[in-house]
Amino acid sequence: METLTLLCVNTGSTSVRIRAFSGTDFERAPAAAHFSGANDLTAALDSIDLIPRAVVHRIVTGFSGDDAEQLSPPVRSRIEHHAPMAPLHVARALEALDRCTARWPKAVQIAAYDSAYFKDLPARAVTFAVPRAWRERFGIRKIGYHGFSHEYIARRAPQLLDKSVERLISVHLGGGASASAILRGCAVETTMGFTPLEGLIMETRVGSLDPGVVLHLIRRCGVDAAEVEHQLSNASGMVALAGTADMLAVEARRKDDPGAALAFELYCYAVSRAIAALAVPLHGIDVVAFTGAIGFGSAAVRETVTRDLTWLGSLAVLAIEPEEELMMARAAASLVPTP
Repeated sequence: METLTLLCVNTGSTSVRIRAFSGTDFERAPAAAHFSGANDLTAALDSIDLIPRAVVHRIVTGFSGDDAEQLSPPVRSRIEHHAPMAPLHVARALEALDRCTARWPKAVQIAAYDSAYFKDLPARAVTFAVPRAWRERFGIRKIGYHGFSHEYIARRAPQLLDKSVERLISVHLGGGASASAILRGCAVETTMGFTPLEGLIMETRVGSLDPGVVLHLIRRCGVDAAEVEHQLSNASGMVALAGTADMLAVEARRKDDPGAALAFELYCYAVSRAIAALAVPLHGIDVVAFTGAIGFGSAAVRETVTRDLTWLGSLAVLAIEPEEELMMARAAASLVPTP
C-alpha cells in the first residue's frame, strides 16, 4: 500500500469526511483519497487503502491554546472532560481515534482544534453576563465552533473575487449551523457560544433559546435534565419543526405543506437575523459566503436568506464548497513526521 503524508478525519455531528494528503504543500487541494458519507465511520475508514504517517482528527472541544497537538493520554483525558459540551461530536471523534490507532499503530495521531480560529475574539464577543465566579472558575465564555470552515472561507473568498475582502460574513449551514463576522481575515464574532447548541436553527439542534425554558422544563414540568439535553441536541431544530432534518425534503414539501413552509421560513429567518447582527462589529458587510452541505448546496436557502438583506446595500454572495480538511492539515503540519 502507498504511504502518504497524512490523513485528515473530519467527524461532524452528521457526517464524516476523510481526505488524504500525499505531499507537504497544504495550500493546494488534497489528493489521493476522499470519502464523504452520511454517518458511516466504518465504511469511511475501510475505504482508505493507504498507510499514513500521521492522522489528524477534528476535535471541537478541549482546546489547550495550541492549534493542534499530538494525542496522548493527558490530551485525551482533557478532550473527554469537555465532551459533554459537544456530545454529538466528541464521541464520534474518539471512536475514529481508536479505530485509526488500531488500524495504523505506527502513525502519529494528532488533535486539531476546531475552535482555535476563535481564540483571539475580542472580550466583548466572548464574555457572558454571568457571575464572575462562573467565568473564572468554570470557564463560562463563548468558545465558537466550525472554525476550520470559517477559516477556509476567510482564505477562499478573496481568491474567488480576486481582491482583498474587508468585511466578510461566513455562513456554515450543514448538520450544524453558524455564522461568523470576519474582518480582514480575522474572526471578530460568531454565533455559536459555549456549546454548539447556541445560534442558528440546525438540523437537530435548537439554536438560541431562552434559558428560562430549560429551567421551566426541569423545575416545573418534571423533565429530567439529561432528557432536556438529549431533546435539545437530537430532536429539535428542523426535525422538530418539519419532522425531518433533510433540507431538500423540506424545500420540496414547502409549497404544499404549511409545516414545512414554516420550518423553512424560520430556518432562513434565523440566518438573515444573524447576518444582520454580525454587520455591527464589521460596520457593514461587503461579502456573504455560504458553505456547508446546505449553504453550498441549496440555492433556495441562499436566495431566501439574502432577500431579507437588501437593505444592507449591494452584497457579493458566494457559494463555496466546504474544505475543512485543508485547514486541519495546515494546523497539524508541524507535527507530521518527516520521511
